[in-house]
Amino acid sequence: MAWNISLFEGEERTELQEKIVEKFPPDFGGEDVAILLDNLEMLIERKEKEFPDIQEYIMDHQVQFSGNSLTLNVTAAPLKEGMEKASS
Repeated sequence: MAWNISLFEGEERTELQEKIVEKFPPDFGGEDVAILLDNLEMLIERKEKEFPDIQEYIMDHQVQFSGNSLTLNVTAAPLKEGMEKASS
């Protein structure tokens, strides 16, 4: 979720975050929402810092555990024209 949101800026990013908040369970309190949004923002910043050149949308993922090993398989697709992040 954070990875895909990082592909957008400004108003588009804000709108996506608002849509996420709307889907939270009604019993989530303000503190719960604030914690989740803080974590989301931290993950977005990390993606932008560590992988700024990867501009692919995550379509699906699978996590497999085997003993002490973890395997993450990700299906990604390039952004469609017009969806690219605006350059600074």
